[in-house]
Amino acid sequence: MKNAFQDTIRLLEQGLEEKVYPYGVVAVGNRNGEIFRYCVGEVTEDKVFDLASLTKIVSTSTIVFQFIQQGYLSLHDKLSDFFDVPDDKKDITIKNLMTHTSGLPAYIDLMDQCPSPDQVVNFILHWPLAIPVGTDVIYSCMGYIVLAKIIEQIKGMPMDLIFNQDVAQPLKLKNTGFCLQHLNIAPTAIDNKTGRPLCGVVHDQNARYLGGISGNAGLFSDIHDLSIFAQMLANGGVIYGHEFISKRMLQVAVQNYTEGMSEHRGLGFSLKSQRSHPAGDLFSIGSFGHTGFTGTSLWVDKTSGTYVVFLTNRVYLGVSNNKIIRFRRLLHNTIISEIQGF
Repeated sequence: MKNAFQDTIRLLEQGLEEKVYPYGVVAVGNRNGEIFRYCVGEVTEDKVFDLASLTKIVSTSTIVFQFIQQGYLSLHDKLSDFFDVPDDKKDITIKNLMTHTSGLPAYIDLMDQCPSPDQVVNFILHWPLAIPVGTDVIYSCMGYIVLAKIIEQIKGMPMDLIFNQDVAQPLKLKNTGFCLQHLNIAPTAIDNKTGRPLCGVVHDQNARYLGGISGNAGLFSDIHDLSIFAQMLANGGVIYGHEFISKRMLQVAVQNYTEGMSEHRGLGFSLKSQRSHPAGDLFSIGSFGHTGFTGTSLWVDKTSGTYVVFLTNRVYLGVSNNKIIRFRRLLHNTIISEIQGF
């Protein structure tokens, strides 16, 4: 099958030469399973990566989908149903958090400003809104930190245990989780404070402040496990012959809830639009997925069911290394073009 992806392989090797990333692993598949996998640079396919914001879809959003199906949660539940909330935030809903229309700020440095990790929800909810609720998209890690705390409150368990029980075990994900004690984790970056490789410690500072277990980041995984997850999405929520997420729930999740706003968002998912997009130019409109700051991404074509998972640690070459933004578009264009050929 590699012969069918010669342009993709050439581009991946070119990305290595041009220092887009120090190494990477890509998997391509469809509803029926994986059809292509390739390692570029000195890396093996069982290497575990810091997923960064892919945590939002693989863990947090997926658990919310299950909670909705099981009657624990509604998209129209409000923050005030779970916490004491200032008046300006009482009408923020689960849907607002998942579509990034809550008005909560994009980022707060919790490590420097929050009094203690156990006060994080109260601290975030008393921070001024960046914009009025529901008026536009502001991609907010703060919203997903709050969402994870709602999940923990409902289940009465920490997020890592909920993920293991409700996602990793039924999907048979063997190398995916929070705070993994794993010898095969790829170094994510060079730590600014120690000068040593950051390996097995979450790169996102807010997730690190929260003990490595958070709704916005913290998950680690390998290409095999993420390919299973992507196949499940591509197959309408079905994997191993069983329904993991209902077809109707997934249809609701990938609707565009932010028409007329600055970007198209589903429930947790970024949606492909006519604008410049990480999924490139050839994925169909409405295709869904996410990126991660460390250099990770996962996209599913809404029409064909093709999926692409790409794991790198681009931040190992410096957090200002943004070459991957353009490279992702080129990679996805090449993959989709080559798939059409067989």
